[in-house]
Amino acid sequence: MLKFDVHLIYEKKIDAAAERERIKKDLDRYEKEIANGQRQLQNEQFLAKAPKPVVDGIRNRAVELEVLISKTKNAMADLDSSKERT
Repeated sequence: MLKFDVHLIYEKKIDAAAERERIKKDLDRYEKEIANGQRQLQNEQFLAKAPKPVVDGIRNRAVELEVLISKTKNAMADLDSSKERT
């Protein structure tokens, strides 16, 4: 039996400026959403009136948004570093 490895190199051409703009918009949207959630969580009146599942949902979404922000910043850094290599 003959065994061999096949390596496929696929270079996807992207519009770096358009991708950077899309990533920036995503990052702005995530940061606005997390700021709104934090504002709600710091509002004592909101916390007193809001049902526990709503408050828990905002807290869980904040954690998700932190992960998304981190990934988005990494994507921007990767895009910037690939620009420097070309």
